[in-house]
Amino acid sequence: MFNVKKIFSLISLIFLMVVTISAFAANNNASKPSYLFVQTARFATLKPDSRHPGDYILVLHDIPKYVTYFTDRPQRISGLINVIDFLQEWQQNTKDNFTQDAPNVDVRGIKLHWLFHSKDTSIVVSLSNPSYDVGERTMTYTAKPVPGTQMPNRLITLRDVALFFDDFRGICYSCCCN
Repeated sequence: MFNVKKIFSLISLIFLMVVTISAFAANNNASKPSYLFVQTARFATLKPDSRHPGDYILVLHDIPKYVTYFTDRPQRISGLINVIDFLQEWQQNTKDNFTQDAPNVDVRGIKLHWLFHSKDTSIVVSLSNPSYDVGERTMTYTAKPVPGTQMPNRLITLRDVALFFDDFRGICYSCCCN
């Protein structure tokens, strides 16, 4: 009635198909690079947003025209992306874009104290609502503190600022061209 060899062969074939499909899917996901970004500015201001308690306004001043990008390993890709293209990538209509899921960002700079004292400062926030003023060379963001981050209760100014953005998974159309 039942041929044990045929049933065993069929089960083995199904098992191999499932393993092959799983391996292909894992390999396909692994091939999508994870892009990280670094944006710099000569100085920045961070202040509480009086219209939205708990939110802050981050303004970068004197920013370069380009944002640096690089990929997580195992890929080895790096380069520069124009600020306007960076904002377009931010707003791309994909499930992994920064508009749908605001990036965590380490805002690092030197906070000036009184006359000659300065302090290296790092503030971790999630950023949203980017706005770029080409003529003024400023970028404005809404900043929300990430749990565990101590936020200032008044305006602070940082100089020599670098923003380190967490990953953007998927395709960055304006990044690289290998």
